Amino acid sequence: MKTPFCVAAGIRQRELDELRRAITAEHARLDHTVERIAAIDAATTAERPIAAREWTSAADHYFGRLRQERDLRLMEQSRASAGLADLRERAASALASLRAIEEAAASWRNDARRRIDAADQLASDDRAAAVHVRRVAADRKRAA
Repeated sequence: MKTPFCVAAGIRQRELDELRRAITAEHARLDHTVERIAAIDAATTAERPIAAREWTSAADHYFGRLRQERDLRLMEQSRASAGLADLRERAASALASLRAIEEAAASWRNDARRRIDAADQLASDDRAAAVHVRRVAADRKRAA
């Protein structure tokens, strides 16, 4: 049964779907960043012993560049984590709002059913009363 709340529920549901997609994308971005940080750490760990043996290499610049990239990725990870937390908070709020709208719609449906049932009962009572009145009138007519 359509309710006055159906449009609002549909809007909230679409908003929630968009937030789910955004959370998935942000989570993928965060995973990629964490993987990149791990790759940088692995490269640094693998290259340090080689650089220590080869004192003629210009490893300082290379390791400095890796440190800069790692710092950049750590900042990106922090931003992605904050963005993910914000999206999750917005999704929780939207979900709570959707649940409230759905509860209001259910309450409206229950009230509508009660009104319909009450009207049906009144109609049935009216028919029964009409039958009773006709019988009483017919009995009086026969008795007279």
